[in-house]
Amino acid sequence: MVVSWNSVLSPGNFLLGVKSSECGQRFFYRWDSLQPEVSTMQQASAVHPSVIRLKQLSVRVGLSRSTIYDRINPRSSRYDATFPKPFKLGSFAVGWLEEDVNAWLHRCASSSCVGANPN
Repeated sequence: MVVSWNSVLSPGNFLLGVKSSECGQRFFYRWDSLQPEVSTMQQASAVHPSVIRLKQLSVRVGLSRSTIYDRINPRSSRYDATFPKPFKLGSFAVGWLEEDVNAWLHRCASSSCVGANPN
């Protein structure tokens, strides 16, 4: 991952370090405290939730299309009640909230739920 550092002057006249990664994430640090501050990009994502489609979800969670649909099908032996639920975007399109997917990934990483069947 490529990370670049830039210096900017904040509205409160604090010197900020802006750490940007190649995937577009930006982190702001005050040089005097080195405490992360909330970026405007993070504030915008809290106001406007991001929707990801099936291909993006498949890449993000590392599961195939059929396995994803098995995880959300209660009649499947691979059903996972904690897996993020899709919602309709149109008559044939569905999407997942990015924050739900990220929360599921964090839960899985912390509890080793990958491959676990809650039934």
